[in-house]
Amino acid sequence: MDAWRTIDDRLNAWFAAPTHSAGAALLPRIVAMAGRVVDVDVRAGGVRVRLDREDASLAPAISAAADDLGLSPAPASLQALRVVLETPDPDRAAPFWALALGYDRDRAVLRDPWRRDLPLVLEHDREARPLRDRIHVDVVRPAAAIQTIVDALGPASGPYGLRHADPDGIEVDAVPGEPLAGAEDWWTLFAAVARYATTTEQTVALAERAAGLADEADERLGIDVRPGSVTLDGGKDAWEDDAGARPAFVALAAAIQRAAHDLGAASLPADLRFVQLGFDAVDVAGSRAIWRAVLAAERDPREHVTDLVDPLGLGHVLFVQDMDAHEAERRAQRPRVRVEVLVPADALEARLDAVVAAGGRVLEQRDGRATIADADGAIAVVVAG
Repeated sequence: MDAWRTIDDRLNAWFAAPTHSAGAALLPRIVAMAGRVVDVDVRAGGVRVRLDREDASLAPAISAAADDLGLSPAPASLQALRVVLETPDPDRAAPFWALALGYDRDRAVLRDPWRRDLPLVLEHDREARPLRDRIHVDVVRPAAAIQTIVDALGPASGPYGLRHADPDGIEVDAVPGEPLAGAEDWWTLFAAVARYATTTEQTVALAERAAGLADEADERLGIDVRPGSVTLDGGKDAWEDDAGARPAFVALAAAIQRAAHDLGAASLPADLRFVQLGFDAVDVAGSRAIWRAVLAAERDPREHVTDLVDPLGLGHVLFVQDMDAHEAERRAQRPRVRVEVLVPADALEARLDAVVAAGGRVLEQRDGRATIADADGAIAVVVAG
């Protein structure tokens, strides 16, 4: 069980692989063991497997299969994110966020029904904090889904006409996406994304075919397998360049689309989304360095963006933007939004050491939880397991 770590009450493993196809080769082995599909995420550099408690007995056999395929376990790379919103009335805030994100509600937690995007936790807190929070959510969804939000909430506001606020003033920018010309099953939601409804046999076949096509095209691709579906994700902005849609990516998307149609898989665009987190900071460089350490992230190499990205291609983008230094009251207000990063228990201390080295402050540490503040007071909690 050396490959596996418990994160958010599920067993997780990451097996490094040299190609998409090498990682995808684990999928049919898992399906043969389990008799069904479990959550598997294939990336250019490896494959993540997540098991619910009832499937935990499969872990040793999956590790053995990965070893047989030459895949190397790398559990220190594992993590999961969630966002916590403090609100005086969770029942009042929940419908807003369920609508905006297209999530399902499970009491105080809102979850992506496809188990791809980070959960949102509503935490009861009576303290009034009327000023804008320094963290906001961006969600990009097909245009029809965004129109549903506008119809329910009224016209958006903000500098780009995209902003909505929940009953407590916490903001989401809801951005409409469009189909990718030349591969209309795919939607340009900052990332180009497609989803197909699949049987078990179609799931395995489509995942393996998409992996092979991505390797042939030398393009990085996310292939997320769930019971009944396969989601393909090109990563933020990777589908385009300064001239528009990249022909090489469009060709890959079209080839995967043809493969899905040949298998009889049906497109499922309605629930597609892209989620990222934006942080306001006076010291953009300092805050970015701290959050890079909090998330064990990499800097986007483009000079005109401040994005932090997961090196494995599994996590969410976080970006830092300028905040007016004269907004003293807003800066002093205790944050209502925080990010929680769940890491393996044996990785907690190393993560905290990296955060402190980057300039972060550990405000409190107990019971496997460490509360961290960046240079402008934005809060993260690093949780063991």
